[in-house]
Amino acid sequence: MMRKYFIYSSWVLFFLLGETNAHAQSKVGNINFVVVVSESDDNLSASDLARIESRLTKTVLASGIGASGQSDFIIYPHFEVLSIEVLDGMNPLTVIEAELGLFVKQMSSGKLFSSISVPLRGVGNSKARSIAACIKEIEPRGLKFANFLSSAKELIIEYYESNCETILAQAAQESAKENYEDCIATLLQIPEACTTCHAQAMDAALLAYNLYEEQLCQRDVMKIKLALENSDFAGALQIAENLNPNTDCYQDFEKVLEDYKNDICEYHVRLVTAEVSAGNYLNALVILQNIPVGSDCASGELAAQINDNISAVEQQEYERRRIVEKEELELQKQALANEATAIQAMKEVAIARYKNQPKEIYRTYIYGY
Repeated sequence: MMRKYFIYSSWVLFFLLGETNAHAQSKVGNINFVVVVSESDDNLSASDLARIESRLTKTVLASGIGASGQSDFIIYPHFEVLSIEVLDGMNPLTVIEAELGLFVKQMSSGKLFSSISVPLRGVGNSKARSIAACIKEIEPRGLKFANFLSSAKELIIEYYESNCETILAQAAQESAKENYEDCIATLLQIPEACTTCHAQAMDAALLAYNLYEEQLCQRDVMKIKLALENSDFAGALQIAENLNPNTDCYQDFEKVLEDYKNDICEYHVRLVTAEVSAGNYLNALVILQNIPVGSDCASGELAAQINDNISAVEQQEYERRRIVEKEELELQKQALANEATAIQAMKEVAIARYKNQPKEIYRTYIYGY
């Protein structure tokens, strides 16, 4: 007697950073492929999934365009069991006809660039062994897979080179609407392999990022002003720590400080007084230096009291901290003005924007008779 079943399944995949395994993390700019598999499947065991991932990863690495764990371009498999045939006898055998679909997709844009279907056949004395036999037919160095990956990379380059002007125009529209995050995310989709277009995109992205920094600064200055109006001096100063001193907007922040310098002074005097009362003269001296220059509140007596009571060791520690703080501030300012730092920051902006994209889900369907 022969029994036959037809099972159609597709894996559930979530194309968002952090919701699949670590291989799904985004690294914008490169055309390298990583394999993304589902963490679970109703018809495949954990070891089956691991074997599929292992064989496909070897395939990608053998092609010379595999990434070490991160890439904006992913390959995800669709292992579909077409039929299961059980042959009765002294040693019953299970024959499985299956199909492996591979899909190349860009995480950041959500665009599907290429796909391929490969028939697989496995025979074993159980369903599990038959599936394992199917997976063994995935040949890492097979010419069909190598040609597919090479063709996918060419299609990606061709797409971005032929649509370069359109993509740049879309980004410019987002920038004009002050949607700088969307502008940057759009521009950073263009891979480095598209040399000319990528260079144009990076120039435009740097301009958009500078405008984005100004936008953030203006928002923060408004928050700082609101906090000061509500006497939330600690909150205002905490927000101020995130401001980029290289922005034009930083001058607006300095004007706000000037307007509220006496209020800020009184706040710090209260803090210094509490530290002096507790005998913490080093902390008191550190806080005292935060009082804005030219403020009207009296701090001379406190300064004299600190000077009379602070130990030589504490004074040395204070001087050391001041030197370290000055050096750190200068390094921070230089880093913020550095193009490489800006590029890395742009990538973080783009990745944050990718995380907000809607989920794309592939459901599982099973039919039988």
